[in-house]
Amino acid sequence: MLAKELAYYRAHFREAVQKDGVICLECGAIFKYLPSHLCKHRLTSHEYRAKWGYNRTTLVERESVLIRTPTVWYAVPVTCQEICNLFNQPDLSDLVCSFMVR
Repeated sequence: MLAKELAYYRAHFREAVQKDGVICLECGAIFKYLPSHLCKHRLTSHEYRAKWGYNRTTLVERESVLIRTPTVWYAVPVTCQEICNLFNQPDLSDLVCSFMVR
């Protein structure tokens, strides 16, 4: 990315989050998910947002990643015995219960 283009995105930081990727305002590279790249600049995602003017709830990942599939619900075991049966270890129920009580 040219320095001129990077300067534009730094001035218009909201446009750096695009459908196909996010432009890093530090170096100008394009990523699908920016937080994993920020360690190269020794920044956390919170520091990056503060530095470039994003609010703390703004996601710094490409827009197409933000479209989520519907949540699938699963039956969750609720007793110690059900947890042990889940792992085919019914004789461990006393041990599991002792850890769950804490």
